[in-house]
Amino acid sequence: MERIDASVLRYLINALWQPVLIVGAGMVADSALRHVSARFRCWLWIVVLMLCALGPGIEGKLPTAHANGGSFWFTVDAQGVFVAKSVRSAAAWITVGYLLFVGFLWVRLINSLRRITTWRNQCEPFSEGVFISKLVTAPLTFGTIKPVILLPVYFAAEGTKETIAAVVAHERAHVERKDFAWNALLLAITAPVRFHPAVWFAQQRMAAVRELACDELASSRIPGYLDRLLEAAVLLTQRPPAVGTSEAVGLGLFDCNSLEERVMKLVNHKPLLPTWAARTITAALSLALALGTVYVTTNHTAFAQRAEKVGKDVKAPKLIYKVEPSYDPSAKEDKVEGAVVLSLVVTAAGIAEDIQVVKSLDPRLDQKAIEAVKQWRFQPGTKNDKDVNVEAKIEINFRLL
Repeated sequence: MERIDASVLRYLINALWQPVLIVGAGMVADSALRHVSARFRCWLWIVVLMLCALGPGIEGKLPTAHANGGSFWFTVDAQGVFVAKSVRSAAAWITVGYLLFVGFLWVRLINSLRRITTWRNQCEPFSEGVFISKLVTAPLTFGTIKPVILLPVYFAAEGTKETIAAVVAHERAHVERKDFAWNALLLAITAPVRFHPAVWFAQQRMAAVRELACDELASSRIPGYLDRLLEAAVLLTQRPPAVGTSEAVGLGLFDCNSLEERVMKLVNHKPLLPTWAARTITAALSLALALGTVYVTTNHTAFAQRAEKVGKDVKAPKLIYKVEPSYDPSAKEDKVEGAVVLSLVVTAAGIAEDIQVVKSLDPRLDQKAIEAVKQWRFQPGTKNDKDVNVEAKIEINFRLL
């Protein structure tokens, strides 16, 4: 249980600061894509949101505290955190509370999906793939396999033919882009970091750019689309907000507060970069964001191991359970023999972590050595009679009989 608590707390602490850097980098990248079609910018924000959710789970390798060239990085010792019983109890409660929070968001998402799918059975046909419903007060799109576009009854009755056509064209763009499926997937993936303001901002930016992408498609198909969009906005502002869409799973015409940005983009339409150039730039920036996240996380993560060196005040750990490494069959056929030297940290819990190959014999046998040492158990090393993490090196010999 302590290892689970440590993993959850490491994720939480990393999730406090990493999204700020990731979203900040995403804003810079998005600015660099200002002359690129909004559909590519939308992909960039999808990458940003996924990195916000997945990045904190990457474990780092640096020691807890060290100074090199005047720089100082501070992290927390995962094992040392759980020495005191009161701290262990607090960590357990934090873990339980956090998991309940994430579970609540997932349950709410599932309920929202179930709720809007029931609307399909309570609506009336309007045109092909378009229905009218008394349950919505704004145009709404949902579904992936059998997508549905819902129009409020009042909107279908009061809107002009041209305005309705423009709104339907916009919603059909959501269907073509499979925005409903992507939105639901991202809501599920980002649930663990939904508490962070930076993640909220990134979700809003993605929603705004998503609407820009749909406007681009709709405006290329509907003459006078901008005028129709403004007419729809005036008509919709005379009604109360949509009911039952707080989770924003279904996609509405004005879900995000970006009408001014959308109007400016449609009015000041500028030539966009060719598709091949847009794809290349977007892919390069997305890859740079991903690599940067991995680098920062693996080098400056919370709960990296702090380890003592065996010396006057530090006693070495003792091996109490050993598993012999197995011989890789192909290495045996190749008659590979010799020694693998591993560096590792024997934690205060008596297990081997941060295992690194110092002297390699053969990649196949290196891996076998690591797999075996991970199963070893130790009597922890001590400092002033207190269990501590201790640095160690182990030599594993492979000999053919």
